[in-house]
Amino acid sequence: MTPRIDLFACAQFSGSYTGPNAVYAHQLGCHWVVCQTNGGPPTNVPLSVFAISQANSSKVTRIQPMPLKPGQVSYIPSLPAFDPPNNRIYAMDPGPGKVAAIKLDQKSGIMTLAWSVDEKTTQWTILIGPANHRVFVGTNMKTNVTNPID
Repeated sequence: MTPRIDLFACAQFSGSYTGPNAVYAHQLGCHWVVCQTNGGPPTNVPLSVFAISQANSSKVTRIQPMPLKPGQVSYIPSLPAFDPPNNRIYAMDPGPGKVAAIKLDQKSGIMTLAWSVDEKTTQWTILIGPANHRVFVGTNMKTNVTNPID
């Protein structure tokens, strides 16, 4: 079965989303549309990554892969990197200073944290190389400031 592409899935979901910031960063892949929040002004609510089924846009799953510590904010102006052949989504947020890999179950849409590392980046990231040797490329900003937007 070829999944239909529901280009309005994220826009429809964003209308009912009660989170702190704009829903954006739409990525199409396999049977899911992957979206990310917190692309607007800094917020004290953690970034969310969610997946919407292309077969049934009422089926939505969500994960908050980077909890915030007291005093931290979330803001990220760039897209997550989505790797459908490996069922991975890579998200980053310079507020908590994390990059995270999220495993996406293509059948259920359930997302789980695969790994998380301390790395501050506000730049776009990219995946290079063949699926069996994928390399995640991003920047690592050095700062001694707890909140880089203060």
